[in-house]
Amino acid sequence: MNVAVPLIDLAGFVVFAIAGIFLLRTSSHGESPTSSIAKYCFFGATAVYTFAMFSNVLEHAGLTAALDAAEDYLEILFPAFFVYGGYALYARQRENELRSAQRVAVRSREMMLGILDAAPAGIIVLDAAGRITFANETAKQTLDLTDVDGVVHTPGWSVRVAESPAAPDFAGLITSPLGHRGLPVVVEWPDGWRVELTVQTEQLSDEQGRLGGMVATFLPPSGSRSNGGNGSTAVTG
Repeated sequence: MNVAVPLIDLAGFVVFAIAGIFLLRTSSHGESPTSSIAKYCFFGATAVYTFAMFSNVLEHAGLTAALDAAEDYLEILFPAFFVYGGYALYARQRENELRSAQRVAVRSREMMLGILDAAPAGIIVLDAAGRITFANETAKQTLDLTDVDGVVHTPGWSVRVAESPAAPDFAGLITSPLGHRGLPVVVEWPDGWRVELTVQTEQLSDEQGRLGGMVATFLPPSGSRSNGGNGSTAVTG
């Protein structure tokens, strides 16, 4: 037993020293701050026991027992290093899960935008004031819209929804008592070009359950400003 204890201390010193070296040599490139915290906490835990094993080896070899006092104090730090390192690993796992969920959400959003842009119907999203916050390609072509840095810009036309007064936006869709049923909408450009649409709407709610906006869909007219064609829903002024 007297021989086994020093051998165990020596083996422990070698194992903890090697573990500490491997931890330090682990690359931190591209890691999150929580990963680095976990790495150095576990290194601190291995360093504590490396020092404790080294102190025991010196004592068993009869060289010195001067490190015993420091060893007793440092061993108190081992649980703190280990527990906080484990917490940092858990935080990194949660962070990775959140990043993965964000990547899935981004891919889903890109796929959904692609589907909306490929739709033959015009689709616009309005805020609670009737301003356009999103338009698919068909809606952009029909209503002559431009998208700059995610902000939809209109060409300065006026919009009349059903019997409501003309307005510079689609506020009439928000306030219309007809709800989601087909609404006659007339859009007129400053040069007199007019587009008549039948619009279907679906209300959107905000976090408090109040009206937060609306999705509006319509079939594009047969005529357009780009080709000058005349159809049943697009007429020149």
